[in-house]
Amino acid sequence: MDTTWRLLWRDDRYIDGSVPEEEKYYRFTQPDVKRSTQPTVAVNDQITWAESGAAAPKAGRWLVESDMATSVELKAGELLPLHQGRTVRWVLAE
Repeated sequence: MDTTWRLLWRDDRYIDGSVPEEEKYYRFTQPDVKRSTQPTVAVNDQITWAESGAAAPKAGRWLVESDMATSVELKAGELLPLHQGRTVRWVLAE
């Protein structure tokens, strides 16, 4: 389907970078982003993983999923730490 656009009027209101008077009090809301406050933990027959801040479901050596050179030894129930200041997924090395 072909489309033809036509300019009905030239909008010069923004040329100098100022906000026009009629738009001065516009309020733009941002959507509420709902993030889970509980860290995720998954345990199955093949792999055990959890996010930073979660209690380790099992004792052992935990590896950062995106950086397998980084590991930490934890007892069951200890909290998985942040990695370089951010929440990451940890994988249990068995």
